[in-house]
Amino acid sequence: MNERPILRADPAYRKKMIRIFLSALLVGFILLSLAIPKLENATLAKDPGKALITIKLILVLLLVIPALLCIYLLRIAINSIKLRQFPPPGTKVIKDTPIFSDAEAVKRGLILLFFALILMFLCLFSAALAYSFVGTWA
Repeated sequence: MNERPILRADPAYRKKMIRIFLSALLVGFILLSLAIPKLENATLAKDPGKALITIKLILVLLLVIPALLCIYLLRIAINSIKLRQFPPPGTKVIKDTPIFSDAEAVKRGLILLFFALILMFLCLFSAALAYSFVGTWA
């Protein structure tokens, strides 16, 4: 049986990523709790133009994090295809991960590239849709 080499996880890196994730989640909840009253005040304001600008801004900002994730996934996919190894050399992982090479790595890189491009398109399309259609709902 052909055993694949394993990229070992770094426990310190895993703890760091968990801390970053939980911190980002906490910051997101705080920002959301601050944005909701502002959104309610803007929609109740006498100036509907200001309310629409606030709603558009919040909707577009909500799509920034998925767009940044897409950029990261695109980078991994392109490196995997170019270097013919998945995960690419130098990648840190939070879980022990088998290393694929040659055709298997390229296949996984292409799949990741496909999904990252679809997700990026959906983010951009949603932002454009939110920005253009919010004004028509008033």
